[in-house]
Amino acid sequence: MSETTINAPETEQRLKRYIEALIAGDREAAAAEISPSFERHQGRNAARHLEHELQQFEPRVERYKLKEGVTITITEHGQSSGLLHYYVRNMHNQFIFEETTRVDDDGLILGDGYSWELIPKLRFERHGEGRNIRRGLCIGFNGKVPEKVLIMDKRISAGSTLTNKHDEGSYHYWFQLEDDVGESVNLLTLVKGEDDRAAERRTMHFRGNDHPFFIDNLFPTIEGSRVTLPDYPFVFWSLHVTLADGSTQGKYSPASGPHEYDQPVASAVLLDAVDNEWHCDA
Repeated sequence: MSETTINAPETEQRLKRYIEALIAGDREAAAAEISPSFERHQGRNAARHLEHELQQFEPRVERYKLKEGVTITITEHGQSSGLLHYYVRNMHNQFIFEETTRVDDDGLILGDGYSWELIPKLRFERHGEGRNIRRGLCIGFNGKVPEKVLIMDKRISAGSTLTNKHDEGSYHYWFQLEDDVGESVNLLTLVKGEDDRAAERRTMHFRGNDHPFFIDNLFPTIEGSRVTLPDYPFVFWSLHVTLADGSTQGKYSPASGPHEYDQPVASAVLLDAVDNEWHCDA
């Protein structure tokens, strides 16, 4: 693969125009920032990708105060792969999300070129006085069903599982690394679909506690039917609880402070802005 170079300030402005079009719900303006050579992004062609993006932004514009404006910062660009990584923040300097994609010579979006939507996960679990670290992949459902997931690393311990959360539009694969202290790590990842002849393999960057927007100890506190979330300078992504009768409830963009339920809470999982999970039992 030939090496590519970008003009970071100009590319950031092109990406900003794209994000601003999504915020405004302006399909035509957003489409104008997508390259005619767009192949695929997270398994979706250009039309499906744009539709997915508009659907993701629409319910979050007000919650994240996006109409006030955003800033785009490119943090990494691989000259061989062409992949660039960037952060999006609102005008309150709150981290909103991060993305990896490629651009053409004009700065138009090409997509990442991959067949799967893979989101690295870092999960902190607190059980009594103990605290465990678990890694995972969230595999977005894009019409393909993952049949096999494999992490190629000798530090993988037993207990890896692939669970179907199709009601949430995704599958989850969880695993543990020996002597994991939570730092970021690159792992060779293979994912194969039911109808695929071969697995897609790529080196995934699993974010860690050295991420620039990581904040530690965001565990919810459970007291009977009340769950209290800690103070947080960004916007939490979601809170999901399991109640005493086994039923589950979810809230998106939950505020810091107490949240009341109609029966005792057995466990809670808080998803922070960086997509880390904080799990605790009552």
